[in-house]
Amino acid sequence: DPIEEDTLPILREEVEAAVRALKKGKAAGVDNIPGELVQAGGQAMIDTLTILCNKIWQSGEWPTSWTQSLIITIPKKGNLQLCQNHRTISLISHPSKVLLKILLNRSATHARSREKKRT
Repeated sequence: DPIEEDTLPILREEVEAAVRALKKGKAAGVDNIPGELVQAGGQAMIDTLTILCNKIWQSGEWPTSWTQSLIITIPKKGNLQLCQNHRTISLISHPSKVLLKILLNRSATHARSREKKRT
């Protein structure tokens, strides 16, 4: 039932899996917290992120720093005075990426279970 799924708390195991899934060597977001620091934080970091993610999940309110991205332009080849010869990347807070990964995994699981019901 989708309503029941929406009220389930975020599990510690979900946070652990999302932290493990963080890619190494990625630049930090506006909070300046690198993914390696989140991963190296051990059980204390997992516990803290679990509590924080549940507060956000229950309230529906994201911390401001988790909603901000640092947008960087990267030059491509060619005339660099032309906009089309640049690409942009958005640097997102790594703790925010943890919660986003959890939500993505839950959405994918929900979509797969709905698909199974149809067939």
